[in-house]
Amino acid sequence: MLLSSKDPSKSSPSWKEWREKHLLFTITPVRLLWVIILVIFLAETGEWLIKARIHPDISVTEILIDVVSMLVVLWPAYYFFYRPFQAQWDKRQRMEEELRKSEERLRLALEGTSSGLWDWDLTTGKAYYSVGGESVLGYAPGEMEHSVQTWKELIHPEDYPLVMKVLQDHLEGRSSFYETDHRLRRKSGEWSWFHAIGQVISRDSEGRALRMVGTFNEATRRKEAEEQIHQLCRYLDRTEENERVHLARDLHDELGQLVTVLQLELGSFRQPLPEQEHTAKCRQLIDLTTQLAHGIRNVTARLRPPALDTGLVPALEYNLERMGEHLKDLRITLHAQGLKRQRLQPEAEIALFRIYQEALSNVIKHARARTVDIRLQQKGDEITLAVQDDGVGFDPNPDHPSTGKPPGLGLVGMRERLTALGGRMEIVSRPGRGTTIMAILPYRPLQPRQTSSASVPKL
Repeated sequence: MLLSSKDPSKSSPSWKEWREKHLLFTITPVRLLWVIILVIFLAETGEWLIKARIHPDISVTEILIDVVSMLVVLWPAYYFFYRPFQAQWDKRQRMEEELRKSEERLRLALEGTSSGLWDWDLTTGKAYYSVGGESVLGYAPGEMEHSVQTWKELIHPEDYPLVMKVLQDHLEGRSSFYETDHRLRRKSGEWSWFHAIGQVISRDSEGRALRMVGTFNEATRRKEAEEQIHQLCRYLDRTEENERVHLARDLHDELGQLVTVLQLELGSFRQPLPEQEHTAKCRQLIDLTTQLAHGIRNVTARLRPPALDTGLVPALEYNLERMGEHLKDLRITLHAQGLKRQRLQPEAEIALFRIYQEALSNVIKHARARTVDIRLQQKGDEITLAVQDDGVGFDPNPDHPSTGKPPGLGLVGMRERLTALGGRMEIVSRPGRGTTIMAILPYRPLQPRQTSSASVPKL
């Protein structure tokens, strides 16, 4: 970003501007034609006056013949000089009009996108910096000095070495254009990210850069979005690793021990056993096999609930029925009128089910609630899953101390699941007043030709 307070439009009139204001230097084809006619008229009038004094008996016929002869002589000049001149003039006018429209479009585009335009003369070190570029940095038009040193002083010290390296590579011809993301200091002292791109448009015979132009625009929001994506990726990596750890622990603690006992019991059949002991061993093996089957079903249900194959509402009902056997002191109700047979896109069903599991798990662990109300409803082009409890609540604002114990990582996970699908999460909670967590997604029903099993992602 090369800085200048001088606006070329406000400089002293150039030769081109002075020339365009004078009729003599703006000969259009129409004006030229009238000038030629006027010159011919004046020439013929003067010639007639001279002949009239020398030869008083000159006739009008001779004058007409002379005029016609002059026109006949000049007629080829009209076709071979005037007509090509007129065509070239029209072409130039069209090109100038297209250039004017192009410049106007560029100006509007730069103003609409808060972009700055810069033009650097490397032979003098001076640069032009557009008014929009100054304003995006918080400066008034003409307030910034028009030197490249001013731009260098605004670059963040951590970004300066990389920016200079990228710029030098382009100036020396090692890259086709200059492009960087770096921070600049605003007039207020705040640091903001900017995306700059430029190119050398003029070099001397030895390849040295003479002139460079480009644009820059604010990129703070994009950089923040990229950082959020990086945080999401790190969160997903942690979540995936935690799932692997839980799965390995379940397989080892639950299924591994059952398999070990089953192997030992099967080994006892290598030797003949009394009939009564043989029968007892068979019963024990059947019990172990049944426990092993239950353990496998529990692990697979954690990976993906089988009830989701029939829809989100049946999966919620099945899960609540199983949890009701263990949660005698917590009354949970589900309201999903008209949606039991409605199928959503597989990724939406999985996301809502996982959010329900996480929200209900938080209620059980932290809320000390007596009742939980779960509502699934479709309104307009959105579908909402709300989990409401009457527990201790918490302050969802992280800037204030919470009287409850909100599970921050779980809330982050739910929010990121929704964001990935174009949805959002809303939390309404106050200490001592309970909590309502609402997961809102765009309503995208499963089309009749789609099958849930064909497009269900594995978790």
